[in-house]
Parts: sequence; structure tokens; C-alpha cells
Amino acid sequence: MHETILSRTTLLTLLLAALLAAAPSLRAESPPLGPIPAEAQGPNIDPAAATRAYLNTIPPDAKARSDAYFEGGYWLILWNALLGAALSLLVLFAGWSAKWRDWTERATRFCFFNDSVY
Repeated sequence: MHETILSRTTLLTLLLAALLAAAPSLRAESPPLGPIPAEAQGPNIDPAAATRAYLNTIPPDAKARSDAYFEGGYWLILWNALLGAALSLLVLFAGWSAKWRDWTERATRFCFFNDSVY
């Protein structure tokens, strides 16, 4: 049994190391930055004007893709909350929560650990 645990740990460690080694090559290349707008140069710049000048340099199709990506995050948050609530209700009403609670009470010696194990 210890051999399978050790081999699984070794395998997971090697897999994690391979993923970390490959991470720089998985990153998307950033497009080169264009020229800095005149509003964003100099000792006294207006941040709002500099931001507007920079945003005006972004092509409309890239801005539309960025907006769609940003707004898609709201849907992910909503679906994550709904899925979490549905799974919680399933665990509660299916009786699995009570079974896990009973198992932790039998498996742990001190009641302090019951919540941690559950």
C-alpha cells in the first residue's frame, strides 16, 4: 500500500514539474505596444485624457473581443454560484451530509476534529 501511495506521489510531483516547466511556452504572446499617445507623455499628464488616447488606439474588433471576454466573466460567476447551490442542496437532501457527519464522528476520537474531517 505504501508503494502505491509513494508511486502516486512521485507521479503527481513529476506531472506538476512538467506542467511548470511547460508554462512559459503555453503563454500567449502579447502584441507589441504601439506608439505612446502625446497625451500620455510629459511631466504633467491628465490620466483621463491619456487613458482615452490609449483606448482610441485599440482597434474596434479587439475592443469588442475584450468586452465580450470581460462580460463573460459575469456569466461564469453566476453559473458557479448556481452550481455550488445545486450541489450543496443535493448533498443535503440526498442524506450524504448526514452520512459524512456520522462517519466523521466514528472516525475521529475528539469532537474538535469532526468539523475538520467533515
